[in-house]
Amino acid sequence: MYRCVVGFLSLLAILLTWESKAPVSRIYKQIGCEGIYYPIGAVENSEQRFVDLDIIPGIFCYKVTHVDQEGVESESSNITKVECVQKYSNVKCRSIY
Repeated sequence: MYRCVVGFLSLLAILLTWESKAPVSRIYKQIGCEGIYYPIGAVENSEQRFVDLDIIPGIFCYKVTHVDQEGVESESSNITKVECVQKYSNVKCRSIY
């Protein structure tokens, strides 16, 4: 099992990071932390990071999977939960558990 960690680049961006040796990682986002996870990106693992710029007020869950050289997708990482709240003219986000 590997771990996805959330960080914040600014008020308008969420940074996800992880460690993996797989060639490709896929990033998924779930709106309201219920229902379907939607794919929001894929990166080569030399990056091991993804920036989500689609930030609006609400609660979101993220997970990362890895794809091996044969194209087989792994089980997902831990679920990372983020809450974004409107503060005046900005949206401020924080990790929640």
